[in-house]
Amino acid sequence: MQIVGFESGLDVLEYDLIDGTNNEPDVPHLILEKNGELDRIYLEQGEFVDYKLGERRCAGSITNGVHESCGEDKVPYCIEHTNDWICARCTGNCDLPLPSCKEIHAVYIAGFSPSTFKVGVTRMSRLITRLKEQGARKAAHIETVSNGRTARQIERGIADKIKDRVISKEKINGIGQYVSEKEWNTIIADYKTVKTFDLEYGFELEYPPIPAVILSGEIIGIEGRFLILKISNDNYAVDLRDLIGYEIEEGNQEISLQTSLRMVSKI
Repeated sequence: MQIVGFESGLDVLEYDLIDGTNNEPDVPHLILEKNGELDRIYLEQGEFVDYKLGERRCAGSITNGVHESCGEDKVPYCIEHTNDWICARCTGNCDLPLPSCKEIHAVYIAGFSPSTFKVGVTRMSRLITRLKEQGARKAAHIETVSNGRTARQIERGIADKIKDRVISKEKINGIGQYVSEKEWNTIIADYKTVKTFDLEYGFELEYPPIPAVILSGEIIGIEGRFLILKISNDNYAVDLRDLIGYEIEEGNQEISLQTSLRMVSKI
């Protein structure tokens, strides 16, 4: 079996300024290629997983429910199977090349525990989806504009004050924690907010989790793209992207992990 993808279950959420968020998220899951067929490992809170990670290679591609395998050792995807997201490179100088570019967009500020903040843009209908995909704990919708190009131009202007990227290490250090109210209020004080959000993930942690690449333990929850697994008395944060491409076997996982020893400062 090979892990060939991950679905957050958040794409079913639809956001509207008047009606708020519609629908409930689906159960997040890893996508497996198993004997030429696609299968799932559902990542439900409170359940246990126990898989041994083997060799890792390109995860190939999935088109119309059919998986194309790949033997290249570039992970998680080789050049042929890498899908560059054009919007991630956009700075507002485009000619609105995609139909989605012409949709109503939101400019937002997201807060990550304990005191990391970023500016971002997304289609209005995906606002809650996008915030939860990133693992934001607080957010403020600060502008509504008619298209993605204008949104990117506004974002670029704000990025001189608030960064537009947050690295994984910063997110892991705040998983399961609360955002500083004082610093959050200071950050958004200069902007006229359309709406603010407090985002929940169904769990809190006393200490930041330990980074790891495993698929064994009790599922505490998922925050952004980080799966939180508990083994003994320690919590581990697994970037789900880091699992893509691995061959796996059920059970008998030999785990040699750094334990926290409570040396990580409590937030």
